[in-house]
Amino acid sequence: FLSVSVEVTGSGTRVEVRDPVRRHPRRRLASAERQRGRGLFILDALCSGRWGAYDTPFGKAVWAEVVR
Repeated sequence: FLSVSVEVTGSGTRVEVRDPVRRHPRRRLASAERQRGRGLFILDALCSGRWGAYDTPFGKAVWAEVVR
């Protein structure tokens, strides 16, 4: 299963995605030839480092906050 929640706050928007995989995301060096591996770099740039992950009873949740 996969769930997505979006919450609008006074300072911006928080998006949270939950999935059943316990492994947390990690940044990897992406080469110019690879088509994958840039997601967390983009997320970090858009959210100014306001993102993270935590364990849930059934997997993990990854969240990000975009400030207005």
